[in-house]
Amino acid sequence: MDSDSYLSDDCWESIFRLIINDDDYNHNCHYLNILSLVCKQFLSITNSLRFSYTVSNSSIISLPVSHTVYDSTHSFFRHLFIRYTNLNTLNTLNLINRNVFIDYDKLLCQISCFPFKLTSLNLSQVPTFPANGLRAFAQKITTLTSLTCSHIHSLNSSDLFLIAEYFPLLEELDLSYPKGCKKSSSYVDGVEALSLALIKLRKVN
Repeated sequence: MDSDSYLSDDCWESIFRLIINDDDYNHNCHYLNILSLVCKQFLSITNSLRFSYTVSNSSIISLPVSHTVYDSTHSFFRHLFIRYTNLNTLNTLNLINRNVFIDYDKLLCQISCFPFKLTSLNLSQVPTFPANGLRAFAQKITTLTSLTCSHIHSLNSSDLFLIAEYFPLLEELDLSYPKGCKKSSSYVDGVEALSLALIKLRKVN
């Protein structure tokens, strides 16, 4: 590139910010992906402008074959987190694939090893509530204000106590449509713990 026509990263970033729309995830992904193909400079800039990422079934299905399923998923997420260092929102939605098992406890421990300032985490439709992973996550990432764990296949009262203890800054909490809950009365103490601990909570599902 001619040095006379060279623009700094800051200039290009300002231009790119005019293109993307913070409220439209699909729109952002489309244009950031196109721009990232132009040159290495654009790739680096667009990576830094990626604040939200949704891990889809197509991403998991396309993983290369390795010695174990965990090796593939571990490597995938590791490269993802290294590439997008400014993520503040992470969604793992409906990751259902017969050939791939996602260990959410290990995934959350892996996330906690990166210096993210995540404010929103969506773990909808996971098989079981990843208590150990969320505990490790919360000890390193203390910026979370929105947690979604809807359609959890197994949700216990103890899980509510964990949320109350480890995520005091939550403003939004979604525990809707839990599966396998037989006695709602057993959740009374957990709900009370949430109401007492999460003083900033303003939206609950």
